[in-house]
Order: sequence, then C-alpha cells, then structure tokens
Amino acid sequence: MSIKHSLLALLAEEPGYGYELKNRFDQVLGEIWPLQQAQIYNNLRILEKDGLIELDALVAQDDLPDRKEYRLTAAGQQELATWISSPASGSRKLRDDLYLKMMTIVNVLHQPQKLSDLLWQQRDIYLHQLRD
Repeated sequence: MSIKHSLLALLAEEPGYGYELKNRFDQVLGEIWPLQQAQIYNNLRILEKDGLIELDALVAQDDLPDRKEYRLTAAGQQELATWISSPASGSRKLRDDLYLKMMTIVNVLHQPQKLSDLLWQQRDIYLHQLRD
C-alpha cells in the first residue's frame, strides 16, 4: 500500500494539513481503503524527513497545537511522477498500487491521458507474468 504516494498526489493538487488530507483521501478511496489519522501523520513525518514535502505554514489554533500545512517539494514532484509512470508489481488485490495509481491519476491529478500509458505498461507486465 502506498499511502505516501497518495499523500504526494493530494499535495500536488494543493497544500494541506493532516486532518484535511485524510478527508480528501477518504473522498477518493475511503470506502475501499480506510486509513487511520495516525497513518496520515506518520507518513507526513516520513515524507518531510525524506525531503519530499516541506512545511508551508504553521497556523495557530485556539486550545489546540499549531496546525502544520505541507506542500510538495521538487523532489516530491519527481517521486510522484516516477511512481505514476511505473507499472505496479502485479498484485491482483483491489487495494494494490495499480488501483491507487488509477484513482490518483483520474480523481486527484485530473490527468486521464496518463492512465492509458500506465495501463498499456501494466498490460505488458501482466502478459509477461502469464507467460512465466
């Protein structure tokens, strides 16, 4: 499962913070891919540590910790582009990378033209696996 890539895609659309990113994820994939809020925050910390996202703003909130809003870095944009253009490993589960990539390309990035390229590459991989 690639939560980190789905977060990168959401941040490519626009900057966001943990709670809001979870809501956006849930709108696209929540029914088939439920996430806990802690998974979002853990992945945001990892993405920031890896230099794929960075703090965009620190927003003060009454009686709550400051809200951290993140944005994608150039390295994050490159990582997302590489992930989107690479076929998935071949899992046949609905909750696999291929399905997540398809939903991300169409519903988050709004680039359906990339879907055709990805599916042709994936077809070749599946045909190769069937031959083996």
